[in-house]
Amino acid sequence: MLLPLLLALWSSPAQPGAAERGARQELREVKKEQRALGEVVEFYWRSMRWGELIPASGFLADPGYQAEWLSSQTEGGATMKVQSYRILRVDIGPPLEDQDRLREATLVVQIETLDVATQVLDKSTRTQTWYRLGSGWFIEPGQELGLAP
Repeated sequence: MLLPLLLALWSSPAQPGAAERGARQELREVKKEQRALGEVVEFYWRSMRWGELIPASGFLADPGYQAEWLSSQTEGGATMKVQSYRILRVDIGPPLEDQDRLREATLVVQIETLDVATQVLDKSTRTQTWYRLGSGWFIEPGQELGLAP
């Protein structure tokens, strides 16, 4: 009778320790992903700011969509030019059960764009969805300049 009680008392502190280690590991993983995504997002928006569309298009995972987007930006000329940007927030979600996407993240960015045709300058806060594949972070198609809230 005493032996099961002693075993229960002896083994119970290990349970919270394992849970704590798991939580710490997940926190380290999220911070690592945040750093990686932060670098990617900064590179993407810097490329957009300077009109370097080929490097920016590298964050579009689908090669067909990538080619279509590049063509639309270069053939007819881009109608919107990014004048400045400021990344306000990056929120990374939990690991996904999806076979392809490992994680998703929401980015909030403040951008100033110039409409080339009308020469109107617009400053807005937009959101973007980014997703993590095994090969890196990519932007959701159709959200190259973000979505207005």
